[in-house]
Amino acid sequence: MTKTELWNKVQDLLNNESKVSKKLEKGLEDLLKPKSKVSVNPPRTNENGELEFYCRYTLDWYPKDETIFQNDTKREENKSKGYSKTGISLWTKAQRILKDKKDELFDIMMGTIKIEDEEIKLQKMEELKLFISTTNFNDPEYLATLR
Repeated sequence: MTKTELWNKVQDLLNNESKVSKKLEKGLEDLLKPKSKVSVNPPRTNENGELEFYCRYTLDWYPKDETIFQNDTKREENKSKGYSKTGISLWTKAQRILKDKKDELFDIMMGTIKIEDEEIKLQKMEELKLFISTTNFNDPEYLATLR
């Protein structure tokens, strides 16, 4: 059963049942009503007349050839996924850095990476934990500075 079919059945039930409370009716209406398909940031045309699409990761506009699109064979025009190739690259880089730092911390904790001096070992573990917990991996400008 699709969401629309469920909504129609609930509407029929609410119209035929007088004992259903108004609060329940309002709650069900908000929960089940079809959502709007309108984009928050629809494509725009730049000063050169080219279409630009908004990237939700970098919070910037990119031309069509730098934007990721869905592969939908039913549509003539494919829909933008909301991310640029740059944004996807930065996100992938952030995930790789985060994984590497977590792996390094784990290896130190498990003794795979040998650090003889216990104080240096604890200091290195604290540095890694601080990096992992305080780094804003959603900031593209910061990520561009990381290697």
